[in-house]
Amino acid sequence: MQTLTLEITDSSAMPALKALVSKKAIKIISKDEMHSPALPGEPFSLYALKQWISNAESAPSMSLKQARSQWANRRKQLQRIGK
Repeated sequence: MQTLTLEITDSSAMPALKALVSKKAIKIISKDEMHSPALPGEPFSLYALKQWISNAESAPSMSLKQARSQWANRRKQLQRIGK
């Protein structure tokens, strides 16, 4: 099975597609049912994806050393709570 996304620009193509559906050669899906494990939720438009990338690039960052230190502190706090 392969999934394709098509844009039908001429309504005269619909009878041919409906004939393929009746022969069970294809299935017409009204909404894209692909689920990406990398990006759950609603699909991004190209504009929204570019905005998301831009925001991620301009977001503050920290060094790996700082991140490890913060995680070690947080882990200690969580371990104290769990006891």
